[in-house]
Amino acid sequence: MAALLALAGLAVTVLSARPLQAPFFMFQFAAVVGAALHGGLGPGLLTMVLSGIGFYAFFFAPTLQPHEAYRLAAFVVVSVFFAWLASKMREAKRRAEAAEAEARTMAARQERLVAIVSHDFKNPLHAIAFTLEHLRRRGAVEPVHANGLDRIESSTRRMQAMVRDLLDYARAQHGPGLRVERAPARLGEVCRAALEEVRAAEPGRTVALEVHGDDAALIDAARVEQLVCNLAVNALHHGAAGAPVDVRVSGQDEAVCLEVANAGALSPDLLPTLFDPFRPGDRSGSVGLGLFIVREIARAHGGHVAVRSEQGRTAFTVTFPRPAPPPGAAALSVTACSEPDGASAR
Repeated sequence: MAALLALAGLAVTVLSARPLQAPFFMFQFAAVVGAALHGGLGPGLLTMVLSGIGFYAFFFAPTLQPHEAYRLAAFVVVSVFFAWLASKMREAKRRAEAAEAEARTMAARQERLVAIVSHDFKNPLHAIAFTLEHLRRRGAVEPVHANGLDRIESSTRRMQAMVRDLLDYARAQHGPGLRVERAPARLGEVCRAALEEVRAAEPGRTVALEVHGDDAALIDAARVEQLVCNLAVNALHHGAAGAPVDVRVSGQDEAVCLEVANAGALSPDLLPTLFDPFRPGDRSGSVGLGLFIVREIARAHGGHVAVRSEQGRTAFTVTFPRPAPPPGAAALSVTACSEPDGASAR
């Protein structure tokens, strides 16, 4: 490599000497830097030596005038500095690449560990939930212990939700993505069932639902319930204290839209990373995956989610596209969901 670069630099110098009316060392400098970047300090210095010998043979031989000797000495000094600098740049690049590769490896191991541990937690949590249900059905719970069992049941549900979110994250990041099993359903009814669960967990808060137009959709009802719960809980926790949350379902020609809105604006700095996993400050799920799961569920249905936050109000809009009409069917007019300005996750 050093010999090839030195020869290339000399060839360019020879060819350019007549048009430039003098030979210049700049092409040899380039050869020295290229060799040091490719192979390190040793190849860079070797290229300098070969270039100096070739320059002397082509332009200074057989006698070396004093001003030519100064030029050659200056070339050597500057080339040593350039070779050293380029070799340091090469080492820094290699260290950065090694650190990046190690970080990727560690991240993959951590995410795999999360997936394994989350999967292993499922069975004991299921056993706890089954035992609680069995005790309640048998009436074996004394009144003095009822409050304790309620707390155990509530904690178990939260842990099950965390495990579910962690497993969904692992599938979305390193698996085939979230699996959905679509079936005809009414999005309004799915939202109503999800919001009943939210109201039970957040007594005293107002969550209103409106349904407009044809809300028939081809969706995975369980997954969409999860999406609605995540958005509603996020709105309750991050919206203005005590303010109601408004959920609106609207049927359009080519899509069914879901909007969850609350009082309170988001900081513009949050919008670019709003749907990232493990986002700090995401209290919709205790592991910070609530909005990430919302985005992945929307994607799994071929839709998208967007957010608008302005004038003291924040609204998330999820679009569920309708199936394409069969060939030969009358074309529908294009009516898309009104898409909020701001961050979007497609």
